[in-house]
Amino acid sequence: MIRRCNVALALVVALGVLPPQSLLAHAAYLTAQEPKVISIRGQYDNGDLMEGAQVLVFAPDNPAEPWTTGTADDLGRFLLFPDTSLPGRWTIQMRQAGHGAVIHVEVGADSADAAAVLATAATGAPQSLAQQLVMIALVGWGALGTALYFRRRRGGNASA
Repeated sequence: MIRRCNVALALVVALGVLPPQSLLAHAAYLTAQEPKVISIRGQYDNGDLMEGAQVLVFAPDNPAEPWTTGTADDLGRFLLFPDTSLPGRWTIQMRQAGHGAVIHVEVGADSADAAAVLATAATGAPQSLAQQLVMIALVGWGALGTALYFRRRRGGNASA
């Protein structure tokens, strides 16, 4: 009986001393890093999406040749995973049916969020209602001025 107690006590002590991992078969560990991605969305000034638009991406070290090309999805989006070992100003062009826009993105090698949008080209950028009204007024003013100019010339030629 004492011998059984000693064996049981030895087993309890051994189990207490040994780490639990050594009693398990094998453990597996996974690590993941959040990808550094830039999401670009294209749309026209009337709100229509640029679905299927051609996308050209130019890296800072070679602005003449596309670093990669692609196509916008059905929502006018394109996901770019830039090479963070090439820090600097990346240029992204999105074109479709003769319309397009350009955006410049700053990618930093040690940037926490990897990208900060610098500027958007005016081509294709949505305009506010105030901007649209000013443009309509200016076009109307120009048309009125042109019409009055030519009306005056015709009236002056008739009396001569």
